[in-house]
Amino acid sequence: AEATSNHKNAKEAVNPGSVNNDVFLPRHVVKELFDRNTANHSGKRDIYIGHLKILRNTALVSNAAVDIYKEFKVHKELMKNLFVVFVKDEVGLDLGQALRQKIQKDPTGIHDLRTCSFIVDAVSALMQKCPDMLVELVDMPSTKKEPTLMEFLKIAPLAMPVTDPALLSSTLGCYDTVLRHYP
Repeated sequence: AEATSNHKNAKEAVNPGSVNNDVFLPRHVVKELFDRNTANHSGKRDIYIGHLKILRNTALVSNAAVDIYKEFKVHKELMKNLFVVFVKDEVGLDLGQALRQKIQKDPTGIHDLRTCSFIVDAVSALMQKCPDMLVELVDMPSTKKEPTLMEFLKIAPLAMPVTDPALLSSTLGCYDTVLRHYP
């Protein structure tokens, strides 16, 4: 993940002539992000975050990588994982409203703000490069089980009595992406 944080290295990692070509690396990232054992196991959270960083970094430099992420609907999987990570237990009501109530009653009811921040950053990178994903996530209808991306962006900064700076930065960055790129 750290190797791809450098723009040049990220381009090289998805270069068709490199060992980790644009077919292999994004597909490996997809496989790891879809692995429920890695995504939901707190002991493997750093591995999951590493894959989120690779997704973000490769999406920003390679349209081929974005096409693979789009093909596997990674943005939808990330949204599912975002709500699993954000809420410790299932809430039976309208989840958007229930999350607000839960945060007001128990501000420590957030499982892992750091992971949420990295998921939002990855989703934001995908939306920057793929207008279809952006429109799909912004126009996503609200359901009783999961709040929409826009509802989450409103709720997330309320997570703690004093807003978590990383999560606030990620949500503001995602708002910026929506405002700049939404058609």
